[in-house]
Amino acid sequence: MTCHGTAQTKTEPTTSGTIVLVGAPNVGKSLLFHRLTGTYVTVSNYPGTTVEITRGQLRVSEPHPQPLSVNGEGCRRQGEVCELLDTPGIRSLLPLTEEEAITKDILLRDDVALIVHVADAKDVERSLALTLQLLELGPPVVLALNMIDEATQLGIEIDRRALEEKLKIPVVLTSALENRGIAELREALAKALHNAQKTHQKRDFSLEEILEFHRRARALAREVVRHAQRPKYSLAERLSQLTVHPLTGGIILALVLWGLYEFVGVFGAQTLVGLLENTLFGHYINPWVTQLVRAVLPWAFLQDLLIGEYGVISLGLRYAIAIILPIVTTFFLAFALIEDSGYLPRLAMLIDRLFKLIGLSGRAVIPIVLGFGCDTMATLVTRTLETRRERLIATFLLALAIPCSAQLGVILGLLAGH
Repeated sequence: MTCHGTAQTKTEPTTSGTIVLVGAPNVGKSLLFHRLTGTYVTVSNYPGTTVEITRGQLRVSEPHPQPLSVNGEGCRRQGEVCELLDTPGIRSLLPLTEEEAITKDILLRDDVALIVHVADAKDVERSLALTLQLLELGPPVVLALNMIDEATQLGIEIDRRALEEKLKIPVVLTSALENRGIAELREALAKALHNAQKTHQKRDFSLEEILEFHRRARALAREVVRHAQRPKYSLAERLSQLTVHPLTGGIILALVLWGLYEFVGVFGAQTLVGLLENTLFGHYINPWVTQLVRAVLPWAFLQDLLIGEYGVISLGLRYAIAIILPIVTTFFLAFALIEDSGYLPRLAMLIDRLFKLIGLSGRAVIPIVLGFGCDTMATLVTRTLETRRERLIATFLLALAIPCSAQLGVILGLLAGH
């Protein structure tokens, strides 16, 4: 975090270090970053790579203004504005991907003043393994157990005080989605910065050490996490569990695809297309327009342009309205229903393992499915994927292997004549 004092001075603000947000993928790190920074966000590539790093301004508040000393340089706490750095997802300091290697490189920099570990409150055991590794690096660590609302719904209770005593670091329970615990997190950041000292240990971890961290995390989680009586699930929650189960989820996916085929392929591409093309245009619009154009325009070339075999009205308008429009409309109605029902994220969880075979995560299901409706929109949605590799793979699939609804309309129209 680069801290800039807001007092009116003639000198440039001093740089006192960097605060880094670290966490595994899909723990709500990006939303928490947005809660802390608001709209002051910039995205740039890490030097020498195509891995994106997000930076934003963070105002740290503390009730009693005190001088801040980080890495030997001064900064006033009152109205302090700092730079917050969001890093790619990382599961271990023994990196397996380019993104994890970049995050580790950032953590080992000398200007890191504070590390904020954003962890999943629903899976404390796995999260604590990374926390223990971060503690070995030297800079102070603040642990933010995010998604505490979901953990509570699952009957998971976390003894935050006991966890603080055992780790000797601040622990904050947050829910970025509900904007809970953000003020407490800011307070913890301010106190941690005030007490920060320049200690860095640039070291690598072996596989044996990583396994030892996991064993320690497992023992620690047993002491601070308690699973209350399993809550009674509502009908919606039971259906949610069925959609992500490998067996029932596959059956539900097959039913959803069958429903899409019946609604888009049969009702949209056959019934509606036949009604509009053969009845509306074939019996009413095209004959009437043909008579009107021939009566008004005596020039043969204009008649051919408008109502000829390849006329703008007789062919272009008819294809756009009678063939493409029904398919596009029915597809997006079906897609809106699937999206609003919450099925898409569960489908992402279900096929995550399958997508990993082609280098994608389950989140790629959204642009891939959307690509059957509109390739342009789906290509834009690929920006939500975490890595450049995933974005490239999804974009090539959309461009080369997945026909959008407009292409499907033309394909179905061509096949209908055979």
